[in-house]
Parts: sequence; structure tokens; C-alpha cells
Amino acid sequence: MKNVIVRWCYKNERAFEEFAPLKFVGERNQKLGFSNDMHIVLLDGFDRLSEHYKISLKNLGYTLHDASKSYKYFEEKYHQLHRFTDYEKKCFLRWLVIDQIFFGEKIIHYDGDIVFNEDPEIISKKVAGKTFVLQGCPAFTVISDVNWFEQYIKAFDEFANNIEAYSENAWKQRDGWEVTFRTRWSGSRFKKIISSDQDFLSHLMHTGQIKQDSIESIMLSLKDYVVFQNPLFIHFYDDNAPFSYQRENGIDYFLCNRQDGKKCFYKKKVLLWHMQSSFNFYLSKFIMRRKFLPFFIFNRLSTDLEYKSLEKKINVKLRRFVNYSRRSYVYDYFFNKTDFKKIFTNKMWWKQGVFK
Repeated sequence: MKNVIVRWCYKNERAFEEFAPLKFVGERNQKLGFSNDMHIVLLDGFDRLSEHYKISLKNLGYTLHDASKSYKYFEEKYHQLHRFTDYEKKCFLRWLVIDQIFFGEKIIHYDGDIVFNEDPEIISKKVAGKTFVLQGCPAFTVISDVNWFEQYIKAFDEFANNIEAYSENAWKQRDGWEVTFRTRWSGSRFKKIISSDQDFLSHLMHTGQIKQDSIESIMLSLKDYVVFQNPLFIHFYDDNAPFSYQRENGIDYFLCNRQDGKKCFYKKKVLLWHMQSSFNFYLSKFIMRRKFLPFFIFNRLSTDLEYKSLEKKINVKLRRFVNYSRRSYVYDYFFNKTDFKKIFTNKMWWKQGVFK
């Protein structure tokens, strides 16, 4: 299977690396003995990366693809998407570009903000033959049945032809999403107008319009791992809380006593860390406390759902002047300088009962 990461560069490699540190991840993979056999597809900005930076990525094992022509073709073809942000537009169109570049190939798609806790080569073997979007989030998408792309494109053409009408009809079909959230990993969506590929794929999985293997078969393949698409919501997908956390030789594990037996204990690797914005900002708040707000250090670390908290107001102001919320900084702090042991405790974690 081809391992694929789709990225784009607006400014230069410094900003590129700060937003989603590919070089950092590649170097970390090397230290852990992991494979870096990754195809990096650049939708835009290939020429904004210096030759030195490109060579450094290639030396790590990455294969770089300048997909700007392919992307521009689809951007012009689906001009209706200009109503969305550039980010969302690129997310919608990345699947068409992947299909064009790797036509007929089986692929695993990883978002650029994934940090591996298992060798991608081993992951590829574990999920061989499967087709699924992990828990409604395309950050980790496995496509062994290439008909998936045909199904996506067919539905996407209908969507792009009349976004309002398609979204209105999809909203009418939304009933029962709470069930398929669990039974099909279709995710959730709360906007009437579909404005992201995640919401679009959620609708397709919910209505059975795109291939999604059974959760049972997927989890059987990944039975040796703790799997979650957003670390903030581990409890949505694993009922064996409370967990303990530990890192051994650079690898993160969760430990717990299963609820179906007092003597049934397990220790499993975290499959991967999806360092998406909400989790990254959550971690950056902990860094902020350690550096600037020591009087908050023993308080429970809340999520940004509590918009009016004093801590959030301070955090928002500090972010303008200090770089601790950038992914490159957060990665270095939690994967090089320390680990998650002070975060993953019942006293610190935002939701009680998830950790011991």
C-alpha cells in the first residue's frame, strides 16, 4: 500500500514545518527504527520549498510529488468550491488528486499532523485489505477497495453541482446519526451546509454511499492498539477507562483493567497521535501554565469549550507574542523533552474518569 500525506505550502519551509512538522516526524521515525516510505503530495507551493529542505525530506525516505497542475485543474473544474476557505477546498479536492496520481493503487492517507507511535510499515500490514475512515475523521483513511474513489467522485459531482440542495437533502437524511456514529464510524456533523470533506464523508458513511468496512473487522486487525482519532475524546471509542499512561523507549502505551473481568489486564500501544488543532492547543495550554502561569499548574486543564475562562483569555493574548502553541514547539516539548504523564491523569485531564 502507498502511504500518502497531502500538504501545501503558503509561505516557506519554516512556516510549513511549524504548521505540520514533516521533518520532525521523519527524524523521529528514524530514531525509533520506523519506515519513512511516505509519498508527500504538494497541492500548492512546491516551488516555495527550498532545494535544501526538499533534499532533507528525500534523505529521510520521503517521495515528493508536485501536484500543483493536477490541483489547479480540479480547482477550476469545481469552481463552486470557492465559497469555502482555501483549506476546506483543498481537503475536498485532495481525494481527486490522490486518485489521479495513484490511480488503481491501494493507499493509506495520513494527515500531515500525525505523529506515529507504530511503524507505518507495520500499520500497513495490519490494515491490508481494509477500507475505512477512522472514526469519521479522514486523518487516517485506508483504501484497499479502489471503488471508494469512484463512489466519492460520483457523490462529489452531485454535491458540487448544487451545494445548497445537496446539503438540504443530506440534512433530512441525518436522522439516526447517533447510531451510525457507533456502528459505522460515520462521525458527526452539526452544520446544515456541508462545508468540509469530513462532513461530506460523514454523510456518505451514514447513508451507506461509500465503502466502510465493519468496525468489528477493523478493530480485530488493530486489536493490539488503542485507537482514537482525537485524543481529547478517547472515551467515545474505548469503554475500558480509566487508563494509565507510560512511555517506554519512545513508545506510548495505555494500560487498564478491562471492565469485564477483575484479572483481565492489558497494555497496548497507542496506534498514532493525531495532533489536530484542538488537541495541540490543549497541550499548548499546559506548556503555557508551566512557563507563565504556575498558579494554575495543579488545576484541571479544561478544554476551550469554556470560552469565558480567565485562563483562556490569558492564553489567547500570550499566543500573539510567544510561539508555544505552534505544532513544532508542542511536538518538541512532548516528544523530545518530556512525555504525556502529567497530562494523562485524573487530576489534570479535562474529563474525570478517563485516566487514573
